[in-house]
Amino acid sequence: MSTVGFFTLAIAAGLLTETVFRLLRLRRIEEIIGATPLSVYRNSPMMYMSVQEACYMGPRMIPRYVVFRFVPPLIAFLLVAAISDRNEIDSRTTLLGLLATAIVAAIARVIPSGEPTPLSLKVHLFQGIVLLLVFAEGTLVWVASNLLDLSALAPTSQGLVDSLWSAMLVAAVIFLYLSLLRVKPPIDPLEQSLTNAKTDAVLARFASLQSQFRHIVESACSTNHCSKNLLWAVLIYEDMNRPAFVRIIENWLVRLPGVSMTVGIGQVASLTPLTDEQSIERAASLLANSEAVMTRYDLEQNTDANQKLAKYNDDPRYTDEICQILDIVNIGSPGA
Repeated sequence: MSTVGFFTLAIAAGLLTETVFRLLRLRRIEEIIGATPLSVYRNSPMMYMSVQEACYMGPRMIPRYVVFRFVPPLIAFLLVAAISDRNEIDSRTTLLGLLATAIVAAIARVIPSGEPTPLSLKVHLFQGIVLLLVFAEGTLVWVASNLLDLSALAPTSQGLVDSLWSAMLVAAVIFLYLSLLRVKPPIDPLEQSLTNAKTDAVLARFASLQSQFRHIVESACSTNHCSKNLLWAVLIYEDMNRPAFVRIIENWLVRLPGVSMTVGIGQVASLTPLTDEQSIERAASLLANSEAVMTRYDLEQNTDANQKLAKYNDDPRYTDEICQILDIVNIGSPGA
């Protein structure tokens, strides 16, 4: 195999593997939650999930991200290294080929999705770390190829073509079979199940946070005339998207010179690390004079509270998610 042919293969392997895994992931999540979530396009668990996504992914969000972020390039790296070993390509060329594969995977991950919302500094830092890990993964495969003979993993040209046609035929048969048998019930049990799961998840998170922060929330709301229901809704949603270990990482990143980011369970902007309690106090001050807000209807009718929540997070979807949680909190614990 020529050097040009090897580099073409390395680029194609990275692009094909990344595309297939991304389509599989996107299709699966669309089937489960009925829509394409922003976090799929942004390819980062640092982006906000909806309550429904959080119920579906739950604590599996990070493991899922690790699998879909690092397994596709690993497969591509192993394929390129195996073909390199089979064709006895020199070590330096193999390393360059693996780096080309890594670059393709990196480019695929940073292509803009068309979403108007700009990425925050926090997300850029996170993506930078992940991309470095992908390059490290390729380097480790290169080291392994120097120590081990990976040629047994390389497919033959004819075998690859036969396998491709077989896979396409099986996929077509399965697709037609499932399409013919699919009958949509008058009431979608999955939708009802997700609705129940969303309510249960919010109430469970509410009970957990109350056991930890009830005193500080009541004190902060009393001082700032802030709606307890509204503050609890914000804390529940932020905790779903920024669990404790993520907040620890954020408090380390904010120590970098000149870096400002949202930290703590309240996810308030800061130039220094904040405890969860400190962030709750700041969150209450940002939502001050909203004590009349108890439900979604109250929030929609209260222009001042709406504007303050918009300043807290200006994404319209954020407000909608808070409204959903607000009603659940109000039903689950009136006057919380």
